[in-house]
Amino acid sequence: MPDFPFDARELVVDLRSTELVARLPFIGQALSPASAQRENLSPAFLEWRRRGLNIYLVQIAPVAHAELDAWLEDKGPAPRSSFSVLSDALPMTPTTAQLPKDDVVMREAGAMLEFKGKTSEEGVPLSPGASLGHDRVVDEPLTEVQHEAWDRLASSQVGRDFKREDCLRALLTCFFHEERASKLLVRTAAWWSKYKPHLVTAADLQNSLPSRCWQPGGVSKHGWPIIEVFVERWRPFDYDNEEQNRLIGFFFNLILARHPNAERFAILFNMEGWRLALGMPQPLHKVFTMIEIAQNEFCERIGAVLLINVPPIFQLTWKIIAPLMHERVAPRVKLFGTDWRPEVLQLIDEDNLPTTLGGLREETPVV
Repeated sequence: MPDFPFDARELVVDLRSTELVARLPFIGQALSPASAQRENLSPAFLEWRRRGLNIYLVQIAPVAHAELDAWLEDKGPAPRSSFSVLSDALPMTPTTAQLPKDDVVMREAGAMLEFKGKTSEEGVPLSPGASLGHDRVVDEPLTEVQHEAWDRLASSQVGRDFKREDCLRALLTCFFHEERASKLLVRTAAWWSKYKPHLVTAADLQNSLPSRCWQPGGVSKHGWPIIEVFVERWRPFDYDNEEQNRLIGFFFNLILARHPNAERFAILFNMEGWRLALGMPQPLHKVFTMIEIAQNEFCERIGAVLLINVPPIFQLTWKIIAPLMHERVAPRVKLFGTDWRPEVLQLIDEDNLPTTLGGLREETPVV
């Protein structure tokens, strides 16, 4: 059975569409770039995901498909969503208590995907807590062994084409596995060579940039530049995934170029306006692309990702997205409902919040 790098128990498919069979391969294909991250995850974590895929294909998909066939032939009632079939068959994800106590990685994976903890007043799940600390490449002093690995990678044939700090970021992402870090740098070099984000202009983003969905923002209290994303303005059906690569690369590079001394940046998503259509394959593919770029081509640059005004309906899509989060990135992602100000103001003061969110800073669109 294919060992796809995602937990298929979290897959949500609308069975009222005749594209069911086509969608499953599409989602598997769309997630396949994440397979580059499999090397960065423990065998136990991957085995947990593989088991999830097996459960979905054996216990869930046949029932869901049979219900859809019966409905299409007018021999049965409207089919349940696969989410409902799944919920009736087994728990969505194991709680940390259900995972082996001697497997730290699997317990952390369970915590990352467990949505039974803290919620906002609207019932929106909040991400596991994390310290959104300082603006340094590393949070802890490096050991002598780690320093030696850093020196070896930076002086290698691959590492010589990168800044020393970028070699360290690759090592952090790969938990100081030098061969994997080297492969990550090779991948990064190929992506930069293809999309050249430092050379992208507004003319290259004529189908995505004018919506003003993405905007350069202010600065956090930790000195992180902020990218603001207004989901209500997002028009994912107006441009292709190649432009998505250019758009994300353009903004990530732009924000770091404007703040050359910043090691990390923050992204503030205003999720107001999220709708079911944005959970369809084409928009999801663009979300996957954004995650891939953030975790690979700009690895260890994410300081915090804050999703505010998250509607309950987003929970379905979040269950697809969450398993793609790298183990080092997931704790930096936080979801809030409409009562987000007390938490967010701990990281961003009102002077650096846009007026559209009740702050004092006027939007500064790129175009």
